[in-house]
Amino acid sequence: MKITVFGHAVQEQSLEPRPGITCKAIILPDGNLDASAAQWLADAPPGTSPKALLPVPIFGYPGWSEGQDATFYEDKRYFRP
Repeated sequence: MKITVFGHAVQEQSLEPRPGITCKAIILPDGNLDASAAQWLADAPPGTSPKALLPVPIFGYPGWSEGQDATFYEDKRYFRP
């Protein structure tokens, strides 16, 4: 799996990391991300809301913040079993 994160809101939130930071995502096949994103947008029904995007908890990515040990991931406020 390859994860590519972009967008100004995610970058701004990363300046002061805290549990609970979530971004929205689309899942694309590996390859030409620009073409795949353009196709996803072209295929989206008119009036599609950002609510249609998948939520991604940023703190789930190893290395995002200091202290991401086993205890960190046991915090059920942010991570489900």
